[in-house]
Amino acid sequence: TLPAELKVLYAGAESEIEVTITEGKFHQVKRMFLAVGKEVIYLKRIRMNRLELDPMLKPGQLRELIQEELSLLE
Repeated sequence: TLPAELKVLYAGAESEIEVTITEGKFHQVKRMFLAVGKEVIYLKRIRMNRLELDPMLKPGQLRELIQEELSLLE
């Protein structure tokens, strides 16, 4: 897979990191952190391709995409 971009938002006993990947394989982000001895305790996808995901949706909720949003995924 292509290299990831990593931005440390907060470093401490529990750090907050922003990771950007171009293509994701099965649990890729969790495996990347495990490889350096770190455990992912919370992971949130915020964007897919050019489509920003709806921040108002709670975990497990969904809504249909409008045509303009569908075109961002192509």
